[in-house]
Amino acid sequence: MKLHKAASPPPTSLFWPAWIAFSVAVLLVDLLDVQAALRLGAASSPWEPVFWEYTSGAASIALYPLIWRVAHWAYPGDGRPGRWVLAHAAASLVFSAAHITGFILLRDAICLLAGSHYHFGGLAGALYEYPRDLITYGLAAGGLWGVSALLNARAPLAAQPRPPDDPATFDIRDGVRTLRVPLSQIAAVSSAGNYVEFNLVDCRKPLMRATLGAIESQFAQRGFVRIHRSWLVNAARVEAIEPAGSGDFTVTLAGGLKAPLSRRFRDALEALRG
Repeated sequence: MKLHKAASPPPTSLFWPAWIAFSVAVLLVDLLDVQAALRLGAASSPWEPVFWEYTSGAASIALYPLIWRVAHWAYPGDGRPGRWVLAHAAASLVFSAAHITGFILLRDAICLLAGSHYHFGGLAGALYEYPRDLITYGLAAGGLWGVSALLNARAPLAAQPRPPDDPATFDIRDGVRTLRVPLSQIAAVSSAGNYVEFNLVDCRKPLMRATLGAIESQFAQRGFVRIHRSWLVNAARVEAIEPAGSGDFTVTLAGGLKAPLSRRFRDALEALRG
């Protein structure tokens, strides 16, 4: 059985390290910009570039979860390029608007405490900020995808060829970890949004980003039967089939797991009974 490794979003375990790395990068760039402004004499006071750069940086850092969520939801290779383009075009505009609003509020508060007033440049200021914000957004999202791609490249492919005398196994990519599980220990596979949930005999339930249809085609010759639009079961792990009314049934699997068997899948019922 040969499986191709699909593109996947950044694993959730990467969130905090990525936010910290983004924050450090923003603060370092701000420091370089401050030094450049002082060297070129572009500020009337040594504190002026610090005021401009670090209020902007603080607003960017606070908005990192927005970048993460959109980058996690729409990522390169997810099979929906139109959604990917629209999602990030819209998100970059939202990020820029929120960034500008954030640093304006910070600067207003600081100026109020200092007994002065801050004035933003209006539309001209927003048009100046957006290209800079677009670069920040693109580098942050691109960095996430790059690290995710490296993690995918290091992880073993699912269902690598095994020697003939080895039991059939399947590699479940659950986040950044990979579980190599004998097929005989998979009682059922169920759909869970953009993921599938593997119901193992030992009651573990790892998730992997995939479609149930893709898993069904890979397991078709391994004794797995589609019994519902959201369920695929291991026929060897079926312990009981009971009527559930209206022509449907309930399938009990190893470990007490119960799954619905729809009357639309009569061939599956006959296969399990046979």
